[in-house]
Amino acid sequence: LREIDKKVLEGDAIFTGSSFDRYSGTVSKSSYSDEEEIFRPFAQIRAIKQSSAAKPRLTAADLEPGSMVKHTKFGEGQVIAVEGNAVTVIFDSVGTKKLAIDVAPLTKL
Repeated sequence: LREIDKKVLEGDAIFTGSSFDRYSGTVSKSSYSDEEEIFRPFAQIRAIKQSSAAKPRLTAADLEPGSMVKHTKFGEGQVIAVEGNAVTVIFDSVGTKKLAIDVAPLTKL
């Protein structure tokens, strides 16, 4: 997705009707099927971004060695080191992982 020009990704919907329908911007009813619902992937992506942006992220100041955290994929773990924007956590399920605090889906327990 990073390689796709941002101008192409803007818009409210992708519609794959006939060339006439795309030109006129209308949705026609086919004689063989019910009226098709317009697919709106960009609206769904915006909703996901807004809901994830609403959650406050942890910072290095929130964590210290001994803190318990939960990762959405790795489960619960204990912080063993905080270095700048990185945190090292030991998880029961996967062992030790070094994670970027501002990117990792962590919550403090």
